[in-house]
Amino acid sequence: MKLADRLKQEINILDLANHFNILVGHNNTAICPFHEDTNASLKFYPNTNSFHCFGCAANGTIIDLAMRMQNYSLSEALSYLVEQYHINKSNTSQIAKIPSKNIILHKAINQEVYQYFYNNIDLTQKGKKYLQKRGLSESTLKKYKIKSIDDSKSIFNILKQKFTRKELKEAGIVGTSKTGKDYFVFWQPAIIFTHFKDGNPVYFSSRNIVGEVKSFKLVGIKQKYYLGFNNEKDIYIFESVIDGLSNYELYRDAFISINGINSINIDKYKLLLKAFPDKNFILAFDNDKAGRMKLDELRNGIKEISNLSYLNWDNIFKECKVNKCKDMNEVLTQCARRHN
Repeated sequence: MKLADRLKQEINILDLANHFNILVGHNNTAICPFHEDTNASLKFYPNTNSFHCFGCAANGTIIDLAMRMQNYSLSEALSYLVEQYHINKSNTSQIAKIPSKNIILHKAINQEVYQYFYNNIDLTQKGKKYLQKRGLSESTLKKYKIKSIDDSKSIFNILKQKFTRKELKEAGIVGTSKTGKDYFVFWQPAIIFTHFKDGNPVYFSSRNIVGEVKSFKLVGIKQKYYLGFNNEKDIYIFESVIDGLSNYELYRDAFISINGINSINIDKYKLLLKAFPDKNFILAFDNDKAGRMKLDELRNGIKEISNLSYLNWDNIFKECKVNKCKDMNEVLTQCARRHN
């Protein structure tokens, strides 16, 4: 059996979607990462291990999904899936090649794009005003190197003068609409959260200041957690960066933002704990129906892990002398209004 056929048999398309942090919801549908999608146009078909987008017509198998999400060639995608899923390549007539130098080159170019983008944006007055209305102080914004974009067109033009269309697309900064037109991912005024690794920007997420869509993400790049901690022992896990920043504003606690909860399960937390065995993690999901349901789903697994616990919202409300709130930023803004 060829390696490609084995991979299609052994890797479940929903597992792979989860691996790429594609949040699959009701009827196996999701927001499509390959175009500007607000209607959950992407549909997964577990029976045939395939996907199809009714917005941009992207479709294919688990291999096509890996190629699109990672900007890989066929051989690079096969090697990636073998490595990620620990597939035994014996008894196959096709042997996956070792990832080529192109993968390393892509990463280097992406790093250059990210650094240049980061260097050419700042925290604008509009962005600062928005965040301060949400209770965040200038010192917190400075500590976490928060930036913002008002004029997306000028930033896009700066990037196009430095990098090629292909380089910007590979970095996920530029996407292609269903009409074939290139667009800048952060095309609305937005707060930009920079995800760092070893002091270098490796990913960007956003909180839109205007519009119905709350945020945008890089196209075709695996979404990364926002790690808002250094040497601290206790780390709080929030759904959004804004909530993590709000918790820091109130308590000076370190945090991680996981960008939503739909794809989270106890096995992912075990991997997180394995990566940081000296840390204590406290789940701080939103105090809404979805957050409480997810916590109930994980509760039995939490009991088995000594350094994983969850936030008691009632204690927070009593401590801060506020009414019941749906998330930590609401707690912060209520506190700020009470003191003003």
